[in-house]
Amino acid sequence: MALAIFDLDNTLLAGDSDHRWGEFLCDVGLANAEAFSQKNDAFYADYQSGQLDMTAYLDFVLEPLTGMARSAVRSLQRQFVAECIEPMLLDKAFDLLNEHRIKGDTLLMMTATHAVVAEPVAARLVDLAVLALDVTLAHVDRHLLVDLVDLERLAERDRLAADPRVERRREEGAAQADEDGVRHNHLR
Repeated sequence: MALAIFDLDNTLLAGDSDHRWGEFLCDVGLANAEAFSQKNDAFYADYQSGQLDMTAYLDFVLEPLTGMARSAVRSLQRQFVAECIEPMLLDKAFDLLNEHRIKGDTLLMMTATHAVVAEPVAARLVDLAVLALDVTLAHVDRHLLVDLVDLERLAERDRLAADPRVERRREEGAAQADEDGVRHNHLR
């Protein structure tokens, strides 16, 4: 058994699902078509040139969902898959996925597409684990609140986690905690 990793856009789908999501938001009247489409196209051009500011993009594209009930978002996701993703599905992608399933491989879709789009698409592709750009969708008074992950903070955390000096300090802190019988939750 092997791990088979697939990208989503222009691999499992004929096109870009993230960009199509923005168009869909205009189609269903959740965003002003002219203004939103222009900005969505500009973000897509930035993405294609490797210059996308992901935080700004997520802020923009998920803003129309702010304050919506979770059930309303789920309904939009189902409509999006039915109307927009179905026409983008590739027979050759299903054939390839099935080939790997028959071999008993674990299937993973890894994408920079945000989870609001990626997760229902992966569900449509059946038995596909998803590693997507995580956005936290938290309930507040039964309404959906889009809480964007601070990408810069996560990058700094990852950089610190890889720094051997930080690990040494953690070990020193743990040793001191053992000596004192107290757990220290900070680096010295």
